[in-house]
Amino acid sequence: MFTNEFVDCNEKFRKKKILILGLGGIGANVAIILSRAGFENLFLVDYDFVENSNLIRQYPYEFDDVGLSKCDVLLKKIATKSNNINVKKIKIENDIDIEQEIKISDFVLCTIDKPARVIRRLINNLCVKYHKPVLFCGFSEHVAMVGPFVVPNKTAL
Repeated sequence: MFTNEFVDCNEKFRKKKILILGLGGIGANVAIILSRAGFENLFLVDYDFVENSNLIRQYPYEFDDVGLSKCDVLLKKIATKSNNINVKKIKIENDIDIEQEIKISDFVLCTIDKPARVIRRLINNLCVKYHKPVLFCGFSEHVAMVGPFVVPNKTAL
C-alpha cells in the first residue's frame, strides 16, 4: 500500500521529537495527523480547556469534551495510535516555562497566540539559541497564517 519512499521517510522521521505548542484549530489537527502518520514522539503543550466556541473549528474536540483540558482530551484520542505522547499543561509566559522542551526537541510547531506579539518572539529566540527549526502558524480574524518557517543559521540568524 505504501511506496518505498514513504517507508524510508517514515523510518527516518518517526522517532523525531516534535513539540507542538498550542492545541487549538491547527495544533490539535497536526498532532492527530502526525500520530496517524507514524510519528512516535510528540510533546503537546497547552493550558487551555475545550470551550463550546472551539467546536466549530477544532475538529478533534466534541461536545462531551467541553470543560476538559485540551491536553488530556487529545492525549486520550491519540495515545493508542502512538507510542510516546507527552503533555504539559502550562501557560507559557517566559522562556523558563518552555526552554527544556525546546532544547530536547527536533522540530517546533508554534500555534500559540498569547501573549500577543510576545510569545512568537520568545519561542523564536529559544529556537535560535538551540538551533531548532520552528514553524509558526495561527489565525488572525478569519485568515489562517502559516509561516515563517525558521531554520536557525540557515533561513535566519
